[in-house]
Amino acid sequence: MVFVTGATIHIFNNSVKWRRGVTSPGLGCTISNKEKKLSKMVILISVVYIVCLMPAFLATLVMLWLESFSMTSTYYFMFMVISSVLLNIDAINSTLHFLSTCT
Repeated sequence: MVFVTGATIHIFNNSVKWRRGVTSPGLGCTISNKEKKLSKMVILISVVYIVCLMPAFLATLVMLWLESFSMTSTYYFMFMVISSVLLNIDAINSTLHFLSTCT
């Protein structure tokens, strides 16, 4: 995800510079505020996604590493608490994406 976001921003900036050079030769290769805001929004959405995905990834690794960490084993209560926390993190992730695109 990090590499894809970096590649997207790089390609976006290159296309903006090319478009500026072709359409308005007097302005040079400057990037407007709207284009900078778009780049920042893409980076923000990617960072929020990665941060919200990391706990679920770690919980999956723990489930693969510990056989007793499941819904029917020894760590049932801990599994249910972590699952409910992860559900709330997913809801926060969706809300933040919605708010970041609306503003």
